[in-house]
Amino acid sequence: TMCGVFQPKRLPVAKVAKLAAGSMGFVLLTNLSLQFNSIGFYQVMKVMTTPVVVVLEALVYRKFLEHKLRISLVPICLGVILTTTND
Repeated sequence: TMCGVFQPKRLPVAKVAKLAAGSMGFVLLTNLSLQFNSIGFYQVMKVMTTPVVVVLEALVYRKFLEHKLRISLVPICLGVILTTTND
């Protein structure tokens, strides 16, 4: 174990490559977004990452959050709606 906390684990390269490609794409696209959008709009859209991931998981993987967690995303979405109408 590492520091008595983490257990090393071997993973298939194909699975790790998908995760790495997704992470790199996220960073690349968010940085590219800064070239074409204001900083305020960029930050607001970055906040929407979590709600979008939740929706994608529900649509693609049929994985649903419990009700309390879904409700906690409502203020985030409402805040984004209010902010984007003024940017």
